[in-house]
Amino acid sequence: MFFRSKKSGKHGADREDGVSVDELVSQEPEVELVGPFDVEDEPEDDSKRIDLGALRIPPIPGTEMRLESSDKGAVTGVMVMESDQNSGVHLTAYAAPRSGGLWAESRADLLAEIAKSGGQVSEADGEFGVELRAVLETPNGPTPARFIGVDGPRWLLRAVFSGKAGDPDNAEVLTQVVRGTVVVRGESPMPAGDVLLLKLPQEVTEAAERQAAEGEEEKNARPRMAAPVRGIETTEIR
Repeated sequence: MFFRSKKSGKHGADREDGVSVDELVSQEPEVELVGPFDVEDEPEDDSKRIDLGALRIPPIPGTEMRLESSDKGAVTGVMVMESDQNSGVHLTAYAAPRSGGLWAESRADLLAEIAKSGGQVSEADGEFGVELRAVLETPNGPTPARFIGVDGPRWLLRAVFSGKAGDPDNAEVLTQVVRGTVVVRGESPMPAGDVLLLKLPQEVTEAAERQAAEGEEEKNARPRMAAPVRGIETTEIR
């Protein structure tokens, strides 16, 4: 199909200009999809995300990943750090009501909690919406941090930027991690605010099984992998 318009030339002669619909469509700029994403909207890109169950993390070059667990051994969050160890982002996913709004509610609680513990904190408009910018009191001294939250379909993804990434201007790499993350809520009913538990990546589980089998065959083999504890698993992505 063509759209044609008559225009008068320099000497008054009429001429026709034709532009095809296909040409018009091809000239439209591509819209870049940005996350974090719900699993139903996971982009069909070349990123081979690391499957942690409730979270799928993009393997951004120059980062390292460490799973963190509760005292009972449940894997509750993941810390992604830049290889220089000076910047990190901690990701946790929570069940949320269908109506949304969990970030606004939990943000108010966080603000009060940080202030009560002696830290400095204030709200600010950021790339992901309203966020908390804080200076936390830690054993290593005052530490800058940013708390962001993204409300999704029955889930909330909370990301805490720390170290140099506490400054938005120094968080480009770790922001890519958050933008590329996929949240898998699941269909099971859960109270709002409950953590969506993670799991070890399949390749780590398979390696543990191989190691256990080797231990049965050879007494001098390396010891069997223990149950996950806080900070047990580190994967470097180059």
